[in-house]
Amino acid sequence: LTPEEIKELKNVAGLKTEKEIEKMILGISALKIDKDLLLQESSIRKNDEDYYMSLSFRKKGDDYSRSIYVTVDAKTGEIKNLYNYEGYDYTDVEATNSQKTKAEKAMDSFVAKYAGEDYKLCVGDEAEYNSLTASKQYVRHENNIPVIGESLMITYDIKKDRIVNYSNNIDNKLIFESSEGVIGDKAFATLTKYAPIKMKHIKSNDEFVLCYTADDNQYVQIDAKTGEKFEPYAQIVHNAKYNDIEDHWCKEAVEKLGEVGIAFSGESFNPDTPITQEDVLRLFASGLKYNWFMQNSVDELYREMYNMGILTRNERNEKASVTREDAIVYMIRFAQLERVAKLSKIFAVDFKDKELISSDKLGHVAILYGMGIVGGDDTGVRPKDNMTRAEAAVILYKYLTIQ
Repeated sequence: LTPEEIKELKNVAGLKTEKEIEKMILGISALKIDKDLLLQESSIRKNDEDYYMSLSFRKKGDDYSRSIYVTVDAKTGEIKNLYNYEGYDYTDVEATNSQKTKAEKAMDSFVAKYAGEDYKLCVGDEAEYNSLTASKQYVRHENNIPVIGESLMITYDIKKDRIVNYSNNIDNKLIFESSEGVIGDKAFATLTKYAPIKMKHIKSNDEFVLCYTADDNQYVQIDAKTGEKFEPYAQIVHNAKYNDIEDHWCKEAVEKLGEVGIAFSGESFNPDTPITQEDVLRLFASGLKYNWFMQNSVDELYREMYNMGILTRNERNEKASVTREDAIVYMIRFAQLERVAKLSKIFAVDFKDKELISSDKLGHVAILYGMGIVGGDDTGVRPKDNMTRAEAAVILYKYLTIQ
């Protein structure tokens, strides 16, 4: 064996088995898992030196009305992402105080138990309530200073009394600068130069209140040690070349996108790897909106996605693989064509596997097919297959270059 092979064997020696992780998930009482919810699919992927196992649970022969998707660190068994779905009650009813107390306790208990040491790094925000769901964010702090983009997110269904969404975005390999030597007064003076304090009349009910505020037309950050204006994206170098696409069919599309700043960091593109929700959103948002979405923190990215209506908080599952039909839905939403796509009865497609396309996504697929952006191969459009990074890049490039 080569040294590289020996190293890889050592890396995988202690990985959790599928059965071990399945048993752990089914044993989580906070998920309220029915006995007839069975493991349907599982996969494992490598990210640098880490391994992640993804599992999906559904009732046998079910039409996805009840499903759980989970991604776990295969070395530690730590849950990274979890999506527990069985429809939502969007009745506009305000939660009672006792329901809110129960929701807070359920979320705190789940995060404390399943985030472990990561939870100890975090400070919880106040819960947000949307109809009969509660959501809460736990932000990582270093030296009592919040870390942008590093957080735990959780959603609880009040009516069904269970956790329905959870994501852990904490990276314990990050290196932080010491807080010694910060120059608060000088930094504040520089900050107010770029974003001066002003008085404004702010409407409250039927009257206006006079308030002080920073100039809300600028986004300003000041280096806490130099006092200079900090522009985090100014030194980003976009990569238009990768070491693993020379003979790949996606080469032209990937390199053309990279030339205009739509590129992932790193020397390898990994074209045949299933693309994650986070990466497909970054890719499409960078191509169809602004290319600085490639550098946003994950929480900033998702906040913008919620605001744009690309997905809801309950759909967030950033490390999960994305099916081809779901990626198509995202693109249609970015293109602001979903109102048309939802008129599914006016569309017809002739793919061999058209019966596998979800009925509420038929219009989305048909529009991109009609535009020449997606097409079926000998086996069909493969709507339930995971979309690869190469496929995502190519359909974006086709959309941007369509005549």
